[in-house]
Amino acid sequence: MSTTQNRSSGELKLLDPEKRPLDEDQVRRVLRKIDYHILPIVVLLYLLAFLDRGNVGNAKILGMVEDAHLTGLRYNILSAVFFVSFLVEDVEIRTLVIFDKIPYSLGEVPSYVPSSSQFAPLSNRLHSNIMLKVVRPSRWLAGAAVAWGTIVTLMCLCNSFNSLLITRLFVGLTESALSPGILFYLSTWYPRRYLAWRVGVYVSATVLAGAFSGLLAYGIERMDKLGGLHGWQWIFGLEGIVTVLVGLISLVFIHDSVQSAKFLTISEKDYLQRAIARDSSEVLTHLDKKFIWLAFKDYRTYLHSLCLLGIMIPLYSLALFLPTLVYELGYRAIDAQLFTVPPYALACVCTLISAYLSDRWNLRGPFVIITALLGIAGFILLLCSSSSTLGYIAMFFATSGVFSADAVFCTWFSTAYSGETKRAVAIAIINGAGNLGGVLASFVYINPENFYTGYSVNIGCLVVTILLTGFMMWEFNRDNRLKEKQCDGKDITVELKAEWKNMGDRSPLFSPDFVFERPLPRPLFPRPPRLPRPPALLRPLVACEELLLLFLLKPSLEDIPDAVHAVSD
Repeated sequence: MSTTQNRSSGELKLLDPEKRPLDEDQVRRVLRKIDYHILPIVVLLYLLAFLDRGNVGNAKILGMVEDAHLTGLRYNILSAVFFVSFLVEDVEIRTLVIFDKIPYSLGEVPSYVPSSSQFAPLSNRLHSNIMLKVVRPSRWLAGAAVAWGTIVTLMCLCNSFNSLLITRLFVGLTESALSPGILFYLSTWYPRRYLAWRVGVYVSATVLAGAFSGLLAYGIERMDKLGGLHGWQWIFGLEGIVTVLVGLISLVFIHDSVQSAKFLTISEKDYLQRAIARDSSEVLTHLDKKFIWLAFKDYRTYLHSLCLLGIMIPLYSLALFLPTLVYELGYRAIDAQLFTVPPYALACVCTLISAYLSDRWNLRGPFVIITALLGIAGFILLLCSSSSTLGYIAMFFATSGVFSADAVFCTWFSTAYSGETKRAVAIAIINGAGNLGGVLASFVYINPENFYTGYSVNIGCLVVTILLTGFMMWEFNRDNRLKEKQCDGKDITVELKAEWKNMGDRSPLFSPDFVFERPLPRPLFPRPPRLPRPPALLRPLVACEELLLLFLLKPSLEDIPDAVHAVSD
């Protein structure tokens, strides 16, 4: 079978998986092309989404509590209502996507995925027909940004708890259109081997949003009373306008799919299709209801859900309350806005380093554990210190650890399930747990007197994450070894591959990168090329983290060929 193209429709058919792929230099060139064309606009949109999601934290210490009469638990409710509406809408959209067999927010089905028309009776609803079928990704994602940006802009006119609550509710509803699709969207462009670094860049937008929010709030506060609006109202107004403008611009820069990308050649498109097909272990690509129930019955789904919940509670508690935590250390409100920037800046660097090393060593679990330990160290210092200086230093550890753990973990669970149906259901469940973490995080810090309780809760969440991660590393490493034994001495025929298709991620040919990706018999592709060296400024930090990993993993290096190879280089 060879690559052919229908001149009338431009449809690209999938090459024979056994055909030799591009060489290493060509692969790097393809990845650079995607990085330049896909990542910037995705990162910018998610940065603005997280900025508009957490700007209530900056507005809180600039007088919003007093001006809008947010007494008692009203601020906590205002923070939580976003995640409640976000969770409800997210689950509904994901459910419709699962039954429509359309990759999340993508409106264009890849050529190797059967048409969803045969499943039309399962979903005649507005969300499915309009948002996921008719609207292309460029228009859908851009439209979502314009929608929530407009609502955030209108929040500058709110001056009461009820009006803020209603607008915040609709911000959650409209913003939920963006997040469900981005992880899956990236996984349709990048082979799994190269995904963690890109997810790290994408997730680092949440950290940059925290840094920018502090800088913007510091400058916007000077506009207090301008036009009859308070400084905290101008935060909503200006940030919302920026989101609307970027949403309109993104119409031009978002590419709908690999097949429609004009910046890729036919051979490059074919390579990406085959590489991503291999990541799915050649499992069935049509809708099979049994894989829906397999996702619900798979204990890994719930282990990942608990781990993500343990990460997102501390993460969102920092995103919503970091300005307040700095303010309670004794700094002025205006200075507290500025002092939130350095912790987020360091967290951004740590996130990128962790993602880079995770891809280079092809390890996920150890990085989750190390970064979670860093977060625990920060919260313990906050819990024990009475010095404002030491407490501020502790925030660097807490933010760096929690946000870095989130970046690596997102890659882990988004590539751990084979078969699009099961993966869609599993990711829906896991991300639902993450959104629930936002609701719970809104009530971690209620008043300064019980901030120590909040620190203790965050420590407990990260400890649970570490324990579960350690168990999964052991369990899935054992599972990989059993799969190797199944393949030893076997001739992997076409008939045997067809039989294994129905096994999903239980197939011996599927090796999730829970600990490392072991070489499987008769691989469809040669060993992927090494990632480029990190920028010069980051190399000392990368070297330090590699030494730490080498020390922690030394007893088991002999059993990890990829890790040994990485160290020897």
